Amino acid sequence: MSDIPNGAVPVPSLEQIQRDWPEVLLRLQQSETECRALEQENKSLRSLVEKVVEHRKKSHGELVNLITTLVTKLPINDVGVIVSRLVEHSADVNED
Repeated sequence: MSDIPNGAVPVPSLEQIQRDWPEVLLRLQQSETECRALEQENKSLRSLVEKVVEHRKKSHGELVNLITTLVTKLPINDVGVIVSRLVEHSADVNED
């Protein structure tokens, strides 16, 4: 049997460490470069999501103002029917 305990990794020799060191440094540099690229991509995506959320809020506000203006111009008898249809439509849209 082996002198190495079950699951333990053998300690590499000094020669092996010196031989593998340039490869380890290269892999570390590549990992750092990839990490910076991912951080930049993450910032870009976060900015894009924030813009989408702001645009959605703005469009929703504009839509509410438009509907409010239109509803105020309707005869009072029609308002209840139209509001109930809008509520029903909103419920249907939210189900999807």
